[in-house]
Amino acid sequence: MNRLFDGRLGTIFLVASAFAIGAVCSAALIFNLGIPDNATDSLNKRPQADVQDAGSGIIKDVVSEDLDNAPMHGTGSAGTSGRELHDLAKLRSGFERNLELYSLLANADETLAIDLLEQSAAMSHLSGMRVHQAILQRLAQLNPKKAYAQTLRFDEPFRGELVGIVFNEWSLSDLNEAVSFAHSLDTDERFAALKGILPGRADLSDETKRRIANQLGYEQYAIHLIVQETLETSILNPEKVWYELADNIQINNVGPSVLSRVASAWVDHSGLEILNDVSKTLTDQRVREEVLGNVLQNAAKANPSGALEYAILFESDRQTLVMATAVARIWARTDPISALNAASTIEKRGIRIQLEDVVIRTWVTRDPHTVLENLELIPDKQRIFANTLAISTIAYTSPIEAAKLVATLDEGMPRLEVAMQVAAGWIREDPSAAIEWILSDPGLESKKSHLLFEAMQFLVPADPQLAMDTALQQPISEESSGLEATVISLLVHFDFKKALELLPQVREGHTKLESYKSVGEGYLYRGEGGQALRLAQELPEPDRKRYLLSIISTWARNEPDELFASIDRLSSIEIKSAAALRLLLHSKWEESLSDQQSDVVRKHLTQEDSNKLEQNKLDDILGW
Repeated sequence: MNRLFDGRLGTIFLVASAFAIGAVCSAALIFNLGIPDNATDSLNKRPQADVQDAGSGIIKDVVSEDLDNAPMHGTGSAGTSGRELHDLAKLRSGFERNLELYSLLANADETLAIDLLEQSAAMSHLSGMRVHQAILQRLAQLNPKKAYAQTLRFDEPFRGELVGIVFNEWSLSDLNEAVSFAHSLDTDERFAALKGILPGRADLSDETKRRIANQLGYEQYAIHLIVQETLETSILNPEKVWYELADNIQINNVGPSVLSRVASAWVDHSGLEILNDVSKTLTDQRVREEVLGNVLQNAAKANPSGALEYAILFESDRQTLVMATAVARIWARTDPISALNAASTIEKRGIRIQLEDVVIRTWVTRDPHTVLENLELIPDKQRIFANTLAISTIAYTSPIEAAKLVATLDEGMPRLEVAMQVAAGWIREDPSAAIEWILSDPGLESKKSHLLFEAMQFLVPADPQLAMDTALQQPISEESSGLEATVISLLVHFDFKKALELLPQVREGHTKLESYKSVGEGYLYRGEGGQALRLAQELPEPDRKRYLLSIISTWARNEPDELFASIDRLSSIEIKSAAALRLLLHSKWEESLSDQQSDVVRKHLTQEDSNKLEQNKLDDILGW
């Protein structure tokens, strides 16, 4: 089998098999051994199950014996001196409790170990699991098959952890038997056993690790471990590790993240110039771009200027833009002025503008006030963008301050767009104050109508009555409807009941007609065509005709059966024909009418509309 790394660097860590040494190394296992009055669910009896023959022994009877004949507390071997786990809780020091536990286990035989495991069932979840692990470690030294049998008592996911602990100890005493036994287990347990065996045997060669993992069906796990061990050595000789990894990318599925870490170590060791070698080594374009991008982002933290210089050397503009953007964004977080100056020197206009934009956006997001204080340092063509973006950003947290800043904008600045950002944030915080600002600020007078129209998008959901009162105070121009028609239209979508409540307040004329159209459409979308028809009676002629003609298409599409049933109630031949025309047209697409209904509807068509339908003049029918 192919070796992953020939002559791999790294220290071989010898695994100490003495249990006492393992105990001393378990400093992280400081736990509380207090036993609550009620047992927790951390240890649960599982129904007995047959365990298949494995390796050189049969453990079916062992499991039965362990589960059926577990000794009572305090009936262990003479070596216990009558001590039980709850005696350890009397010790105040966590270190002393650990030391006493491992001292107890060091002299324990199989019977006492199983007895202690029974006692640990009553412990709290976290400390209980730690004690289970320690006890099973000892039992695995004495009788690994019996220790494995005891793991059957536990529920997942904790059982997998304990299986790993058992096989870790087992592999130290008899690796072949441990692997043979693990091979007989089901899929999940085989993996748990493998995760216990391999990390504990750093003395094994890479080839042996892969062979064991392959035998248990998880060769990729061994490769992962080997790669991780190799990464630990990359800081010592990253160039050598890089070529070892790169030569085995296809064979061992070495991922871009691993390659990135080694390449970054190489850059730290030898400088950015080695990226040319990195680029040449990687033949897969996707992998190359990902690795180089990761390395450049990492390098940008310490050497942003050098990283940007390298990023703009890529052959394609797309690659350059992707790499340079990532570097520029990182640089802008710590030194935006230097990042902006560097971006402004790039020759290619498209890339230069994109990077300047990235730097400015990053800078504004982190500190908009500093951007406003340093506008003179920003390139002329980006100054307006930076100014307005900074004020808009401030508006989200301090709309009053942003409103004052709008007044400072020079002519030619996109004052309306910035004012809208301010209004949007301010309306959420204080609708009355925001509207007062729009109405009273002399600098906004020429833009007031448009600004109020846009502000209604935010004000209507926040305070519909204030929105209506404000709209009614505004004059109606000859070219458009009153602002209250916009309020009603928005309320139809946000709060239909409120739209009906405010509808009588709208002013007469075209404003009322537009408001009624919105409510009529709302009725139809709610499946209430009859209410939409009733609403027409509140309008004078000829507005009633205009209203019905405007809603008929929606009615035919949403509620064709109801329109069919209501067609005789429509007020004129023209409207009945329009309804019939749209019903027949939509039925062509969706078959919403039966043949008999279609015949009835055709009787309402005028000759002109009948000709439109026969000639399929959709533009005329739908008003396109």
